[in-house]
Amino acid sequence: MTLPTDKPEYLFNFGYLNLDKLLRLQQKPAPFTPGEQLFWNDPHIAQQMLAAHLSQNTDAASRNKETIAQTVDWLVDYLQLKIGQTVLDLGCGPGLYATRLAQQGLMVTGVDYSQNSIEYATRAGLRVDSLWNDLQGTPFSEGGDWSGVVAQKPF
Repeated sequence: MTLPTDKPEYLFNFGYLNLDKLLRLQQKPAPFTPGEQLFWNDPHIAQQMLAAHLSQNTDAASRNKETIAQTVDWLVDYLQLKIGQTVLDLGCGPGLYATRLAQQGLMVTGVDYSQNSIEYATRAGLRVDSLWNDLQGTPFSEGGDWSGVVAQKPF
């Protein structure tokens, strides 16, 4: 039997283990090296993550509705935010905080890496601009004119 001479990027190919790829996968990446872009958008992972965010049975992915409401009220009061001011919500997930902030009359832009979460956030029916983007690559990384910035476990 003759082994294939090309080195495909598959871990298994023609029934053989690609040891070169396996060794590359085991290398520790340099700090801030971009990871697998499709991870959060894998259909199974995206569905499970959204369910975890929306669950009221645990405060693991997102807090419960009452805690979110109290947190948003505190933020609006502490930052002295007024109707019409702008807020940037980094790592907004399905928009649970962004929606509450918008209900307070604020103009909210939510940014998240999960396309599924952003799609859910945009279906909320309120005026919330949502962007599907990596936080390191946002157009806001150079700064901006924001009345407040919220980051609920975005990293």
